[in-house]
Amino acid sequence: MRESPVGVPRKSAAALNDGWMRAPFHTGRSTAGRYEQLNLRLRRALSWLERAEKEVNDDDCDAAFLFHWIAFNAMYGSPRSAPPVSDREKKPAEFEAYLKKVFRHESERTTDVVRSLSTDVEKLLANKYVFEPFWKYRNGLGYRDWEQRLKAQEMERKSKNGRTKTEITLRQIFDRLYTLRNQLLHGSATWKSTMNRNQVETGARIMMNLVPHFIDVMIRHPDGGWGASRYPVVRERGKQSGWTDNA
Repeated sequence: MRESPVGVPRKSAAALNDGWMRAPFHTGRSTAGRYEQLNLRLRRALSWLERAEKEVNDDDCDAAFLFHWIAFNAMYGSPRSAPPVSDREKKPAEFEAYLKKVFRHESERTTDVVRSLSTDVEKLLANKYVFEPFWKYRNGLGYRDWEQRLKAQEMERKSKNGRTKTEITLRQIFDRLYTLRNQLLHGSATWKSTMNRNQVETGARIMMNLVPHFIDVMIRHPDGGWGASRYPVVRERGKQSGWTDNA
């Protein structure tokens, strides 16, 4: 896997962790405070990003993608007030809400990062093997028009410019990455298989650049409304805390 695109430096987990530790909202070992849930999210996300970097260095795209995905999940996952109709319906909505927050706080920097990944992004978005309607068609669930749907998404991207195009592109990227995540996590792919190298390598490169950027945005905007973690640390005798006990 190649490193970050030229012109858009990718911050390492160590650099991001240093920035987090120095941030005014960092609560140290305090179990109280308005930023407790944010610190919990960042602690968890940074731990998985650090692990993902080891797989990048070992050139294991499958593992790198999955560990980056866990870091991403730590950042956006939130409690559900009611069961969704289906997980597939709930996830895109969660992605979209989180990505909108990121974009609202750092639209220019996010646009720069996405543009720097344009080659990989276009490759991913054109790949039918990470386009869910294609698989629904293959599995006899309708969607005979999957090719038209794929083309329509391409036309939607090309018809927009600036911030709107970036928002649409991000939404489409994570829709594809979620399909790739399902293929790997649910055992629908072979580790280091030659059959899916294009999408796995491309997806891993995109995630290794976007995930650190998202973490950086959260550190720079602690009052961004990032919400509570779905699985906070629970203490039988005391307040919940994301700081101690290796949360």
